[in-house]
Amino acid sequence: MNDAHDAFGMPFEWPDYPLKADHPELLLGSREDKGSGPQDGLRAAMWSGLDFAHPTVREDRLWWVRHAARSYPLLAGVELNFFRMPAYFAVGTERANAHLLTQLVRDARAILDAESRERRKPVLLSVRVPDTVEACWAIGIDVTAWLSEGLVDRVLSGGGYVCYSTPARELIELGHAHQ
Repeated sequence: MNDAHDAFGMPFEWPDYPLKADHPELLLGSREDKGSGPQDGLRAAMWSGLDFAHPTVREDRLWWVRHAARSYPLLAGVELNFFRMPAYFAVGTERANAHLLTQLVRDARAILDAESRERRKPVLLSVRVPDTVEACWAIGIDVTAWLSEGLVDRVLSGGGYVCYSTPARELIELGHAHQ
């Protein structure tokens, strides 16, 4: 959902990423935040990511959902990976902005529901999130709302980096509580 691979000195003129190239004001930081590597902290690692507080950023992500749903007739579902690079809002504003990601997921659900009706078969919506409810809140995700509203079909926990020791029980129980 957010890509900051270019934060540490890859060619970051973004010729293939017009949203970043044309609108640096949509980024989580600025070139001055660039560090030399992960040791320089979160700001240095994520400055080139998009700030989801901006409607333009959220609409761009929804364009990709819409595009995938319309372009691939055999598509069974879409996964929104909120875990891969888990920064969506300026540091300190994550919880206050969680409603924006919830609306984005609502809108993605609506896109896929419309496609499901047209195809006469379901197009599923999956989300990949951090391992605990608190870790989700820390990046602006209200996973409880997503489940209680029935917005997602599958919740995937974490990225598989700590096999057999992921603290997923809380999300499993939350998922069961909301079918």
